[in-house]
Amino acid sequence: MPVTSRKKPDHPATVRTSDAFAAVADAPAVRPKKQAVRLEQILDAAEQVVAQWGPTASTMDQVAKAAGLSRPLVYVYFQDMQAIMRAVALRALQQLDGRFAAAAGSEKLGLRQVLAIGQAYIRFAQEQPQRFAVLSLCEAQQPDAGSDQAVWQNLMQGGQRLHAHTEAALRTGVNDGSIRPDLTNIDVLSKTLWAFVHGALQLTQTKRSVIEYEGHTMDTFLQGSMDFAMQALGRRG
Repeated sequence: MPVTSRKKPDHPATVRTSDAFAAVADAPAVRPKKQAVRLEQILDAAEQVVAQWGPTASTMDQVAKAAGLSRPLVYVYFQDMQAIMRAVALRALQQLDGRFAAAAGSEKLGLRQVLAIGQAYIRFAQEQPQRFAVLSLCEAQQPDAGSDQAVWQNLMQGGQRLHAHTEAALRTGVNDGSIRPDLTNIDVLSKTLWAFVHGALQLTQTKRSVIEYEGHTMDTFLQGSMDFAMQALGRRG
């Protein structure tokens, strides 16, 4: 899951005593329900900020302001922006897990299940561009000595759950005859399909002007990509 250069945490040089006391006093004694609500409040604000500034330009100041909280209080819950981005990425993985499960369950043939999962991923990227951007950023990073290993483990496991949906659909397709029987390395095939669809989605975001200049809409480009993938998977003869 791409590595960016590690930035120093943007902690304030000085913090007003009253703010620091309020932040520290609030966290240890905070009730679990209140803590969960505040976490969601911060993550909702982070997504708003990412939607406006992008995942790499967003700051703790912006998140605190959007959440209506003091900056020291946000630091009580998250040590830096990378920690916030990883929490948003976990949100994205959980949402995708539900969407992939529903997509696969809507079809009987394995090939159709794979198509439905791919279409669900495309809709997610279009409907939740900020989550897609954050997830893409976190997937491009590698854990370092300062990383929260438990969070990274959750991210890896979340990605594995997504691939499990695609792998199950591929196996179903091989068994029901809708997918070529010679495609036996299901694990590699699942990740290849992910790379293909994810790459197509990123092109619609980073090379939109090129695609449109050549006479394609984003929808027709993505549909053509999915058609190609399905033809490559489908049983021949």
